[in-house]
Amino acid sequence: MTHAISTGATSNWCASVRGPIIGRGLVVCLGLSFAWLQGCTSGPPAHPGPTAPAENEIKPSYTAPVQHQQAHGPLQLFGQFNEPPAVVMPRLMGRLKANPAYRRVRQSGPGEISLQFLPANPTQYVDCGVIEVPAPNGGVTRFSGASPRESYQAMLKGRAYGVERKLALQADATITVAARGATASGVSVSVRYGLTREQVATSAGDAPIRVRDQLIFTSKQGAAFARAPTKCVSSGVLESELLNLVK
Repeated sequence: MTHAISTGATSNWCASVRGPIIGRGLVVCLGLSFAWLQGCTSGPPAHPGPTAPAENEIKPSYTAPVQHQQAHGPLQLFGQFNEPPAVVMPRLMGRLKANPAYRRVRQSGPGEISLQFLPANPTQYVDCGVIEVPAPNGGVTRFSGASPRESYQAMLKGRAYGVERKLALQADATITVAARGATASGVSVSVRYGLTREQVATSAGDAPIRVRDQLIFTSKQGAAFARAPTKCVSSGVLESELLNLVK
């Protein structure tokens, strides 16, 4: 199950971007990568409708993420090992607890281990495409949609805004170990990814515009943020790392 969850701005509400993501590698023009800057008011409009873009409004571009299967082959979520669960489970628990990157490691049920993973840099573990923002000076700021922190300048209706963008990832993983005959084990991994995105836009003489939204998706199915069509999918790296600990 996937969810896109948005929370309101502290002092402004902004309309969501119009236009879908269309396929792999296709660049789609958006209203703004921080679409919530467009037409901000003190509350949600009763009947939001399309507006013609201002001539001095510089629009960014977005390239959707490459699906893991297209880039690297099928996502690795299961492995079979020639040892029984009585050997696999304690060894796997020991290795997980010895690695400080994994938090709250516990046996959550018979043959089941749960843990939490909070990487400093989400780009290795999730793919959120690429964002390109034309700068007021004529240059282009290009960054991964999964980047943990970005600062850039953008134009909206003739005004220059400084934008601070932060992204944090929390991954909750479940590893299941089941007997496969008398001497083998089947190990499966599932991950629930939670992304929190915070964006602050400032312009001289105006109060900052702040937006915080969240996105939840799984190993098998990605999802897009509600306020901008930034889609995120698993890179498959975390799932493979967890399975490799069994060996």
